[in-house]
Amino acid sequence: MDREFYVASFSKSLCGGSRRKFSFPVLIIFIWALTLCSPSVAKASTPAVSVSATSLYFGYYSVGTKGGPENLFVTNSGKARLTINSITLTGANAGDFTQTNNCGASLAAGATCLVQVMFKPSAPGTRTTVLNIKDNATGSPQKVTFSGTATASAPAVSLSATSLTFGNYAVGATGGPENLFVTNSGSSPL
Repeated sequence: MDREFYVASFSKSLCGGSRRKFSFPVLIIFIWALTLCSPSVAKASTPAVSVSATSLYFGYYSVGTKGGPENLFVTNSGKARLTINSITLTGANAGDFTQTNNCGASLAAGATCLVQVMFKPSAPGTRTTVLNIKDNATGSPQKVTFSGTATASAPAVSLSATSLTFGNYAVGATGGPENLFVTNSGSSPL
């Protein structure tokens, strides 16, 4: 098996190399040529997006009560700068959610930014939105689902004291005043 092989035409056609003499078995030369001349090696670096979760849940909140934030980390796991075109919330209940982020218009390779989503339900039941990250990476837009459960709002009464004492007064004398504060600690009018 120790024969000499000339692979100039193979090297020249795939890699643009010059004619060379090799003293290796054909299989080794073939693997070497594929490794050096592979399209994936010559391919330009590209950005890639990784997110810390594909869905996040807020839990239970009364209608009109603000909850959150839920934090989502967005990482450019690729080798080139990521261009971020937009970060938006969509879906039937998108109005119950808001988002802020520090991602900017681009993200360097290996860098991470933070998206924070808040929840303020407007009606009872399960409320859902989808966060869309539109960018120049494969798979754009990346989508992350956020949801929470809203409970019906109700009034609730809180009193400043459960009993009041006026002390000792002579018959016919006026005493007091003693103050009692009534507070609506619920989430709807009383």
